[in-house]
Amino acid sequence: MKTSLLRRMIWAQAISLTLLWILLAVVTLIPAYRSSSWGLDSSLRMCAAALVAFLQDENQPERVRQQAERIRILDETFTMEDAVKPGEYRARYQVFDRSGRMLYLSPSAPVGSLAEGGPGFRRVDVQGEPYWVFVQDDPSGRYRVAVAESLRFRKKLGWRVLRTTPAVFGVVFLVIAVCTWLISRRALRPLRLLAESVEGRKPGDLSPLQPAVDLKETRPLVASLNGLLSRVSELVQAQRRFVADAAHELRTPLAVVGTQAHTLIREEDAAQREAIGHDLQRGIERATGLVRQLLAVARLEAAGPELTEGVVDLAALARDRASQILPLALAKKLDLGVEGVERLEIRGDCSVLGMAMDNLLENAIRYTPEGGTVTLRFGRSEGRPFFEVEDDGPGMSEAFKERAFERFSRELGTHAIGAGLGLAIVQRAAELHQGRVSLGAPEGGSGLCARVELPAERRNTSASAGS
Repeated sequence: MKTSLLRRMIWAQAISLTLLWILLAVVTLIPAYRSSSWGLDSSLRMCAAALVAFLQDENQPERVRQQAERIRILDETFTMEDAVKPGEYRARYQVFDRSGRMLYLSPSAPVGSLAEGGPGFRRVDVQGEPYWVFVQDDPSGRYRVAVAESLRFRKKLGWRVLRTTPAVFGVVFLVIAVCTWLISRRALRPLRLLAESVEGRKPGDLSPLQPAVDLKETRPLVASLNGLLSRVSELVQAQRRFVADAAHELRTPLAVVGTQAHTLIREEDAAQREAIGHDLQRGIERATGLVRQLLAVARLEAAGPELTEGVVDLAALARDRASQILPLALAKKLDLGVEGVERLEIRGDCSVLGMAMDNLLENAIRYTPEGGTVTLRFGRSEGRPFFEVEDDGPGMSEAFKERAFERFSRELGTHAIGAGLGLAIVQRAAELHQGRVSLGAPEGGSGLCARVELPAERRNTSASAGS
C-alpha cells in the first residue's frame, strides 16, 4: 500500500481520538457507574422517608398496607425511568411494627427479614440472594421500614451504563473521523493543485512554479522545486552550448577528412597519394582525440558531486599514465620525466585523476617543441597532495590564462593542433575532488607549469606514513 499523507493525518487523528476516548472512559464511565448507584441509593432513602411519613399517623394495619402499596407503585413507575426498562424495576418493601411483627411485604420482597440491625445502608443476604437495604425508623418508634434492591439488578444496570456510554463515544468518534477526512482533503488541496501544475507541464518548461494558493507550509517545497528547476535549466543550457560548440568543432576536421578521402580516391600519383594519406591519418587522429575529449567532458559533467572514491596511490597512478603516454613523447624526441615520492595514498576517483593527468601530459607534449622536456611531478605541499606537469615550451600569456579553462578556448599564434578542452577537463576533475588548478611559469625559465592541488582531508591516514 502506498503511503498517503491524508491517510497518515486520519490515522493520527484516530489515535488521538482513541486516547481521548480512553481518557474520557476513565474520567466519566466510572463516575457514571457510581452515579447510577448513588441515584439508586437516593431512591431507596427517599422511598423509606416517604413510607415513614405516610405511616406515622396510621394505626390500622390495613391502612399501613394500603399506604405502603401506593408508595411501591409510585416507586416502580418513576424510579430511573430513563435508565430502567418498563417493568424491570421491582421495589422490595418490608414494614414492621414496634414488636418486630411484619405488617407489609411487597410482592417482590423476600419473606426473610431485611431489617436486621440498626437504621442505615447495609448488605443483606436472604435465601441466597444479595440485597442492598436501607432501614429507617419512625421518629415515634412505632414502625420500622426496610427498602431493598437486588444487587444483581444493580450490577446489571451498571454494565448497561458501561455499554451504552462507549457506544455514544463510538458514534462521536465516527462523526469526528469523517469530518477530519473531509477537512484534511480540503486542507491538502493546494498540494494536489501543485502536483497537477507540475504534471501538466511540457517537458521543456523549466520556468518557476507559481502555486495557485500561497501557503506558509508549501513555500519551502515550492522554493526547493524552483531551485531545482533553475539548476536543471542552467544544466540544459550548458549542455546545449556544449553540443553546439562540439558540433562546430567537429565540423571542420570531419569536413577535412572527407575532402582528403575524396582526393585520395581520385589521386593517381603515388607520392601525392602517400602525402594525402598522411594528412588523412592526422585528420582522423585529430577527430578521434576531439571525440575522446568530448566524451571525457560529458562523463565528468554527468558525475556531478558523486565520485567512485577509494584509496588511490597517486605515485603509482602518475608512473602508469606517464608510461602510457611515453610513445607520444618519444615521437617528438621529448624528455619525459617523473619526479615524486615512492608512495602517496589519497582518497579519490582513480579514473578521473588519471584523466586529468593524461590531459596535462598531452597538452605539454603538444605544445613543447622537439627536443624539449616534460616533467610530471607529484608530492605534498603544506600537507596538501598535488601533481603538476611542467614543460619548457612557449608557455602561455597572462591575458589568456584568465580564460584558459573555458571549453574550446585556444591561444592564437600557436601551431599545435588541439580542441581547447584539456584544461577544462582538468579543472572539472579538480572541482569534483574539491581541489584547484593553477597555471604558472617554471622556476628555471620559459614554459608552463600546470598544478592540481587536492584537499588534505581526503588523505588516508596510512598514506602519510608511507610517503
